[in-house]
Amino acid sequence: MEIKRLTLEHKEAFYEHLVRIQNFNGKKGEVLHSPNIAPPKSKIFLEDYKQKLSETPAVWVIWGIFSEGKILGHCDLQLSARKEMHHRRMLGMAIEPEAQAKGFGKKLMLKAIEHCSENNIEYIDLCYFSHNFKAKKLYESFGFKTLGTLKDRFRVNGQVVDDTRMVLKIEV
Repeated sequence: MEIKRLTLEHKEAFYEHLVRIQNFNGKKGEVLHSPNIAPPKSKIFLEDYKQKLSETPAVWVIWGIFSEGKILGHCDLQLSARKEMHHRRMLGMAIEPEAQAKGFGKKLMLKAIEHCSENNIEYIDLCYFSHNFKAKKLYESFGFKTLGTLKDRFRVNGQVVDDTRMVLKIEV
């Protein structure tokens, strides 16, 4: 398995990864990701992906864990549409079960932090489902600080899910 930055040519593989993540969500009682993707092969998703990766500065920077042409995990940084927030990025991350507990979360996080440092981005913000203690431990190991928890933010497959927000100050 290798980690590399996604380009326009990876849009189908990335979309398939997101669908697998959503399909796994809630299985075995584990709700780990917000259900927020467009319908399969949606033109809306594919056009949005193309636009966000093509703009300068990039609205969306994504790294993927690749295995035999398949994306098994990703980490992304999103740029706000508000110019007043361009010194920050919102981080998202999802790793499929078969690639978990192999150090990829740490490697992806290092890519994101390195990118921010090299591009004078001062803060990384993120949210994670509060019951996801593995995610919390990973983020805290990099120095992320908890800002607060939004109770009952989501209801996924009948489960009430709290969402915790964290921030990391990057030394630029």
